[in-house]
Amino acid sequence: MPEKSQNKHNKLFTWIKQHKLLLLIIVVFLILNNLSYIIGFWQSSQSSELIYRVTPLMNRADHFVYLSHIEQGKEGHLMTKLLYNHLAENNVMFSPHWYIIGQFSNITNISVVTSYFIWRILLLIPFLFLLWWFIKKIFSSYKKSILAMLTILFGNGIGTIFINIFPESTLKPTNLWMPESITFLSLNQTPLFVLALILILLVFISFIESVKSKKNYLILICCSLNLLLTLIHTYDMVITLAVLTGWSAFKFYQTRHKKIILYLAYLYFVSGTGALYYAWLLRRDLAMIQWNAQNLCISGPLTEYLWGMGLLFVFSIAGIVYIIKKRLFQNDYLNLITVWAAIGWVLIYLPVHFNRRLSNGWHMALAITSLYFFLWLHKKFPVVLRGALITVVGFLVFFDTMIFLSVDSSVTRSNESHYFFHSQTKQEIYQQIQATTDEHDVILTRGIDGNHLPGFTARKVYTGHLMGTWEAVLKNREVEKLWSNPNDISEWLVDKNIAYIFASRFYIPEFDKIKWLAKEKYIEPIIDNDEFILYKILLEE
Repeated sequence: MPEKSQNKHNKLFTWIKQHKLLLLIIVVFLILNNLSYIIGFWQSSQSSELIYRVTPLMNRADHFVYLSHIEQGKEGHLMTKLLYNHLAENNVMFSPHWYIIGQFSNITNISVVTSYFIWRILLLIPFLFLLWWFIKKIFSSYKKSILAMLTILFGNGIGTIFINIFPESTLKPTNLWMPESITFLSLNQTPLFVLALILILLVFISFIESVKSKKNYLILICCSLNLLLTLIHTYDMVITLAVLTGWSAFKFYQTRHKKIILYLAYLYFVSGTGALYYAWLLRRDLAMIQWNAQNLCISGPLTEYLWGMGLLFVFSIAGIVYIIKKRLFQNDYLNLITVWAAIGWVLIYLPVHFNRRLSNGWHMALAITSLYFFLWLHKKFPVVLRGALITVVGFLVFFDTMIFLSVDSSVTRSNESHYFFHSQTKQEIYQQIQATTDEHDVILTRGIDGNHLPGFTARKVYTGHLMGTWEAVLKNREVEKLWSNPNDISEWLVDKNIAYIFASRFYIPEFDKIKWLAKEKYIEPIIDNDEFILYKILLEE
C-alpha cells in the first residue's frame, strides 16, 4: 500500500478508535429514529399484498403532498405545482430536491416512497456529522460534546406528562404535534426537513468563517446556500437572517469591523431575490394565492411551548442568563447559539401567519444553552445528590422521545387508519390511473382519497389536502352532496374541468350512493366493483 494511502488509513482508523462513542450514538440514533419505518418495511416484506407508504406518525396528511412533488420530479419536472388545487396550471415551485429523489426512483426502478426513505437516510448521515462538527466548535471537552449531541438528538418536552395530568385540557404541547419543535421529531419526517437543517447550519458556519477569515469566497458560498434554502423552504430565510443579524450586531460591537455589515448586506440582497420571486408568485398565480391565504401556521399560547419544550424551556433561559453573566463571549459559535436561543422567542410570535414554522432548528440552540446551565447546576449540587439530579433531568429530557417511539411503532404496526399501508390492488389502480390519465387532468375525489391520490399518481384532484385545497371543507361537502344525489351533474363536471372520478369504499362513506353515475351517458366506467370506482367523463369543455 502506498505511503500516503497508508497514512490516510491510519488516520481514519485512529479517528474511529477515538470516536467509538460518537459512532455508537449515531448508529443508535439512526435505528431509533427509523424504528417505525423498519417495522413498516418488515411488515410489507412478509406479505405480497401489503404496500408500505413510509408514512410518519406526525404530519401524515402532509406526507402525501411531498410524495406528489417527488412523483412530478420523477416525471421530469424541476419546477412543480400544487396538485391539490384543480386550478393550478403552472409549475412554479423550484423543487431540485424532489426532482433528484424522483429521478433516483426512475434510474434505480424503485418506488417513490422507498426513494423518499433512502434520501432521508442519505441526508441524515451528513447532518449528524455536521452537527458534531458544529458542537465541537462550542465545546472543547469530548464528554461535554457527547452530552450536547445526546441532548440535541434525543431531548424532548414533557407533553405526555401534561396530557396525563390534565386529560381534559384543550392545550396542545408542541412536541405532540409540531415536529419542527424537536430535533428528533423533525429528523423523523421528510428529506426536506433534514436538508433544511443542513443548510441552516452551513449558512451559519460559512457566514461566521467568512467574517473570521475575511475570505470573500466563503460569503459567496453562504449567500448561495441561503438562496437555495429560501427557494426550497422559504420560512427558514427569516431564521437565518434574524439570527445572523443579531450575531453580526454583537460581533460588530466587539470588533467594529465594517466588513461584517457588508457581508450581512450581501446575504440580505441575495436571499431577497429568492424571496421576491415568491412574493411575485403570491400575487400572480391563483393557486399559490389561494394556498397562501389559508396557510395559517400560527403559534399557540406560550404554555404550549413550555410543556412542548419541557425542561429545555427553563434551562435554556437560565443558560442564556449564565452565558451573559459570565461573559462567555469569546466563542463565535456559542454567541450565535445564544442569540438563536434568545431570538427564537421573538420569532415564534412575529406578526406573520407562519410564525410557528420559525421554530425550525431552534431546539438545537435551546439544547446547547440548557446544557451550559445544567453543567453549572451539576457543579453546585451536593455530591451525594448529583446522581438524583442526573436521573430527574435525564427522565424529564428524554422520556417523551421514548414514548414517541413506542406510540409510533405500535400505530404503524396496527395500521388502523390505513395511512401506513395499502393493498397491492390499490397500488395497481394507482398505476392504472397514472397510465390512463394525462398530467393536466383533474380527478374528482374527496377526503383522504383526495389526500393520497396525487402522492401516487402525480395527478390533480378537485379536493384533497385540507391546506392545499382552497376551501377544502366546503368542497368536500359539495362533492359528497353532488355525487350522492341522482341528478345530471354534467355541466358542473365541465365547469370544473373534471376528467375522471375516483373513490374507494374504505375512505368514502357514501361509496354505494355513487354507483348511479355509471348509468349516465356521459360516464364511462373503467373500474366499478365492491371496493373501487374509476369513471371517465365523456364530456368536452
